[in-house]
Amino acid sequence: MTQYDGQTYVGLIGGVDRVRSDGHSSHVTSVDGEVCSVSVNDGLIYTPVSMTDGWSVRVYDSNYQLIRLWRHNEDCRLISQLVVKKDSVLVPDRDCRTIVQYSLTGEVKRLIPCLELICVATWLCLM
Repeated sequence: MTQYDGQTYVGLIGGVDRVRSDGHSSHVTSVDGEVCSVSVNDGLIYTPVSMTDGWSVRVYDSNYQLIRLWRHNEDCRLISQLVVKKDSVLVPDRDCRTIVQYSLTGEVKRLIPCLELICVATWLCLM
């Protein structure tokens, strides 16, 4: 879940919902998989999507149209989140015990070793 510009977005099986302050929600993106987290940066919505054939990172514009996607390491079975900061998308890859730093367009910038990523309870925080 994330908040941006007065809106709350929640990742679900099947896509992303926008939740209003009155508690009602509307489905804004659809996928054939599970969206485990949502991050918004400069009006763009970034989501890691779990599909039967692996993980992808998808980026949607403010009209909820898919504008970009890239595949994450196909050997990785567990991402469950991503964090967007300024000019990077950070994806914890627990299988490889690394944090993959992507550009906002999906190019790998670097791999950051992180032995603490052995546990599902380990989460990235952005401050």
